[in-house]
Amino acid sequence: MGLNASYNIIDYLRVTAGYGSVSGTGWSFTTLAGDVKLFPLDWNFAPFGVIGYTNVTFKGAGSGLGSVTASGNALYYGLGFDWQTARGFNLGFEYKMTTIASNSVGLPGFYVGWFF
Repeated sequence: MGLNASYNIIDYLRVTAGYGSVSGTGWSFTTLAGDVKLFPLDWNFAPFGVIGYTNVTFKGAGSGLGSVTASGNALYYGLGFDWQTARGFNLGFEYKMTTIASNSVGLPGFYVGWFF
């Protein structure tokens, strides 16, 4: 789960900052990120390209591992679709790619929100 704040600078450009967190028994991931979305078409339901930067922190403990804390930064990029109504309702799907430990990783995402 996470929380994002976005601002449409112009019709074709949106900036977003966000925080996300997920945890299980004995471990947790948190992330802080910022990105820019470029909308090449002026449609209510439009494709977009995204590029951003994130900081990810992992904390965990387990038998044989002891306590582990690791963090790192990553550049990511991707594509998606966004729908924004005239009254501000916003719905979107995106697929982002990044490289972690020399491996390419794909991260799907879905968001629902409201612009005012």
